[in-house]
Amino acid sequence: MTSRLYTVSGKWPFPLDMLRHDLAGPATDTDRDLITRMTGEASDPELGMNTVTIALRMEGGEPVGSRPGGRYVPNEARWKSFGWIVSGGGAEARPGGRAGPAPRRAADRGGSPPPLDGTQ
Repeated sequence: MTSRLYTVSGKWPFPLDMLRHDLAGPATDTDRDLITRMTGEASDPELGMNTVTIALRMEGGEPVGSRPGGRYVPNEARWKSFGWIVSGGGAEARPGGRAGPAPRRAADRGGSPPPLDGTQ
């Protein structure tokens, strides 16, 4: 299975709903911990003073009809509406580091985005 790796940069609070929207989850435990610090009741407003960068792994995203095969990419305009900037959204990765075609959206398969705690 392939996935798309990208990063988002911004300030507190983290727009948690964007993970659902882009069918993405944190790329590492460190990224998951940072998201937790920036959302919900456990949020840490002191982080609002600094711009942070969080790596995400995407299962799907917004369809792009102008690209061959209708590949999926993060919704940069929606991230921007929350004050966050997307970078590296074009990279696709397979286990072992091989490039490949974009995956089908989890929603198209009747699935849901990966949970924040890394469990399946």
